Amino acid sequence: MHGIGGDEYEWLGGNPVEVIGNLVAAGKAQEMIVVIPNIRARHKDIETPPEFFSVDHFREFDNFLSDLCDNLMPYIESTYPVLPGRDNRAVAGLSMGGRSALHVGINLIDKFAWIGVLTPAVGLLPYSTEEGLFTTETFTLPDKYKENTLIMIQKGSRDGVVGN
Repeated sequence: MHGIGGDEYEWLGGNPVEVIGNLVAAGKAQEMIVVIPNIRARHKDIETPPEFFSVDHFREFDNFLSDLCDNLMPYIESTYPVLPGRDNRAVAGLSMGGRSALHVGINLIDKFAWIGVLTPAVGLLPYSTEEGLFTTETFTLPDKYKENTLIMIQKGSRDGVVGN
């Protein structure tokens, strides 16, 4: 999932077809279908988009959870030969996409066993500007998923957004 200023084309610059193809050819990854959606879910008839670094803009990313469940996952499952079950699904993202990946992964833990988060944007937990997506109590996995879920949260050494 892309960051706050990106869209569905952002990751293509990293040449995912070649990277994943080489990993599969080397036996380091299984064949997979990679979906790179635009995760900014806003109404098409909106006249003026919200301010870039505003809670209203962040909510457009949070709205992706519904779009994923109601539209994207059913489309993928009815169109492509995907394997069923959470063990065959991953969600990952960078920056605002990292925030979204955790939002999706924790809320749909019954659907995703793998959650990759690279320098997640603020707002996972409450802070000075917004309530946050989780509280320290809700930012946890149910017991039945604790031993069969991998969550990787990575932060760059010069990142000034994530904090400790």
